Amino acid sequence: MVERILTETVTESVHFDSNAADAFRVASDASLIPSWAPDFAREIRRIRDDEWQVTRGDERFNLRVIADEESGTIDFVRHVAPGVSGGARLRIAGDLDGGCVVRMTAPITGGSTAEAVATIVRSELLALRGLVDRNQ
Repeated sequence: MVERILTETVTESVHFDSNAADAFRVASDASLIPSWAPDFAREIRRIRDDEWQVTRGDERFNLRVIADEESGTIDFVRHVAPGVSGGARLRIAGDLDGGCVVRMTAPITGGSTAEAVATIVRSELLALRGLVDRNQ
């Protein structure tokens, strides 16, 4: 069976005053997802190294967190239907002033609009920025 990946997405970017290493450390810690993306994950617990069980409302699902600090990438991947994977992708790039830019790409699912998903993604990025600032 060939696995399909959801392709309709929204991308938002936010500048962080924190450096890329600090942003990566916090963003790649899956246990902190409920702190900055509570609509996505009310609770989260580790199943094994890169796999977590997420609780959102009455729904439970497994999430893989694939992080590579050297490239500044963090992929949050889950199976959304048989043979279909989807999830958010974070990219963290340092900038010349010592801060960084964090870009998140998220799928548009469940009858949502691009505008609604963009609002959620931007809100999550701003919450992540606040969490990174508090955890320096």
